[in-house]
Amino acid sequence: MGRQLYAGLAKENITITRITPHGLRHTHATILINKGIPPFTIPERLGYPVKMIYKVMATLLKLSCL
Repeated sequence: MGRQLYAGLAKENITITRITPHGLRHTHATILINKGIPPFTIPERLGYPVKMIYKVMATLLKLSCL
């Protein structure tokens, strides 16, 4: 089904970026962080170590200061 979807979009000159399940997890973590979800609850939901969440948060803060 995914290939058909991308082929149909290509015919209409619509391009979207493909996202992997791993990328989707990172996106989900980023959305949760931006929504103000406490960082210690995110690892429970996604199975990440707490250290990883703080690394993502540090990256987001750096980007927001640019």
